Amino acid sequence: MNDSTLTSVTSHSPIPLNAIERIAPNPSANEFNLTINVPENQNIQIHIFDNTGQLKYNQTFEDLPAGKNTLKITQNLPTGLYYIKTTGNKGLDGSGTLIKN
Repeated sequence: MNDSTLTSVTSHSPIPLNAIERIAPNPSANEFNLTINVPENQNIQIHIFDNTGQLKYNQTFEDLPAGKNTLKITQNLPTGLYYIKTTGNKGLDGSGTLIKN
């Protein structure tokens, strides 16, 4: 028999599997909206890589509030396929693809 006693329980908000909910318009010209779901206030970095893995764009959005946030991203990239990665300072991650025309 185990005589252990539970003294407290800590609850955390679940982290979504992919924070990126929408990339629109996609395909895009020079501007698109990135909708991400943030479970708690945090800083978010947006990284855009080309199909060779080279970083082409990087921006940090500080202290985004919890909930859905739509970020307007303006970039001047050549036509092609790009990979978007989001990282948060509290463990939030996301990824998606963007077609630039």
